[in-house]
Amino acid sequence: MSKNSGGAAAKRPDGRPVGTPFKSGTSGNPKGRRKGLRNSKTILRELLEIVESVAHPITGETYEADQLEQIWAEQVKRARTAKATASTAF
Repeated sequence: MSKNSGGAAAKRPDGRPVGTPFKSGTSGNPKGRRKGLRNSKTILRELLEIVESVAHPITGETYEADQLEQIWAEQVKRARTAKATASTAF
């Protein structure tokens, strides 16, 4: 495979460039992620830890529960009422 004249990078028949697009030892993202930028796992964990005062779905009593506990309680409630779609609701 030879390089094209005129300074253009050599291309394969399918149009992709020959070789690698980066110099040896250079990352595809040399600057990396911006400082202070949170990943999605951290954001989701923070959202699930939000605590609210809610009525228990089975007993009806008011209590403090985080979002994850509310999801589990709703799943148990649906399972107890024999709804077949309880596990696919969320």
